[in-house]
Amino acid sequence: MRLSGTMPALVTPFDANGRVDFKAFETLPAHLREARVTGWVPNGSTGE
Repeated sequence: MRLSGTMPALVTPFDANGRVDFKAFETLPAHLREARVTGWVPNGSTGE
């Protein structure tokens, strides 16, 4: 398999209290599609 394009690692958004912001996390795939990335990397170097 040959991979190419832009595939960012998913980030973990936090709220003001330091808790994982699941609502914000749910918006990430749509945002990345709009940015026209090739794919995304779960559990990448920027994930929590």
